[in-house]
Amino acid sequence: MNKSFLLLQGPSGVFFYSLAKRLKSKGHMVHKIHFNWGDRLFWKNSVIAADPFHARADKWERWFTNYITQRTITDIALYGDCRALHKKAIEIARANKITVHVFEEGYLRPNMVTLENDGVNANSPMLKSIKKTRDDINAYADKDIIQSDRNVGKPMRAQAWTTFIYYLAILCGGLFARQHNHRQFPPITEAYLWFTRFSMNEWRKYKSRQVYAEVERTKPSYFVFALQLSEDYQIREHSEFRSTAETIRTVMHSFAEFAPRDHMLIIKNHPLDNGKVNYGKIIRNIAEELSIEKRLLYVESGSLIHLLDNAAGLVCVNSTSGLQSIHRDIPTKILAPAIYNFSELVDTKPLDKFWKKPTRPQSEFYQNFRKYLLDKNQINGSFYSRKGLRIVIPKTVQKLTMKKSGLKDK
Repeated sequence: MNKSFLLLQGPSGVFFYSLAKRLKSKGHMVHKIHFNWGDRLFWKNSVIAADPFHARADKWERWFTNYITQRTITDIALYGDCRALHKKAIEIARANKITVHVFEEGYLRPNMVTLENDGVNANSPMLKSIKKTRDDINAYADKDIIQSDRNVGKPMRAQAWTTFIYYLAILCGGLFARQHNHRQFPPITEAYLWFTRFSMNEWRKYKSRQVYAEVERTKPSYFVFALQLSEDYQIREHSEFRSTAETIRTVMHSFAEFAPRDHMLIIKNHPLDNGKVNYGKIIRNIAEELSIEKRLLYVESGSLIHLLDNAAGLVCVNSTSGLQSIHRDIPTKILAPAIYNFSELVDTKPLDKFWKKPTRPQSEFYQNFRKYLLDKNQINGSFYSRKGLRIVIPKTVQKLTMKKSGLKDK
């Protein structure tokens, strides 16, 4: 049965456009709504027509309801379920028994993307009933899940460039029409920050190599604290923290008071941080305040995996870096709900006690959990790199066009 898809905002770049073309080639109806000129930039209206939404946000509910009704939409797809217009769209779609497909970066990195119904991360169906999901995970003990894991190239570099171009387009488009942007900062600020980031990239790499070299030379005992983006909805919507700076202060104070004195703390910045906040300065000031300058290192860039290999433990808020840590049998402490928030995987002790006696994840449960993810919501590929797009599009279409659809429930 053919479906009628509505695509809202996708990742920056051509992923949604490529997906739309493939869906159309399979005989499905495809509709698209643009919210700004960044959305337009990666779309060809001559191939698949798109409709702009340039009215005030308070008009969205009625406009969207009329839109899906007139076009008999069976499925909507979007990237990021916490964006204000997306949240309202999901609510309306559920009320109209329309299937909701939510994309997100891969829970399993680096060669996967995530596709779940109804929500991702803390909104994932996995967390609606921990007990049921735990039972489902344990049922994978006797299953063999075959999922390709082909290398997708260097998606982060492509993601950085498409993000910069995306906000540059929004900046230019703002001269002509009202636009909707889910980010915290104005487009001109975003474009400037990304340009500055690119111009300083080699210097950050140089400074980070010095830190890695020092760790390699001195071989200290250390914990890793992986930062997240302040504008990330994992922080804004799914944690008690108001900002990344607040998480830094919380973790550093706990480490200074409760961690073994012979251990260091290595703080690793997020690879897509735009530099709006000078975390290096914040960390130095707190370290001086707590007199732990000699027990702390800050890394701007480079590989988190390289640091995890010899770490005594990882602390994060609810980042997927926690899964990379668990994968390497590293004790992991999270400070907010995450899709891997199972006592078999993360240390459930308070942070202050974690430093003294961190608990390792249960290997067997993790292997079952990984098979569960690969079967349920992970797709090999990338939203950004050419190689990753070639891999991910056919498999995504296959998942989206399975028989289950909101249409049959109407």
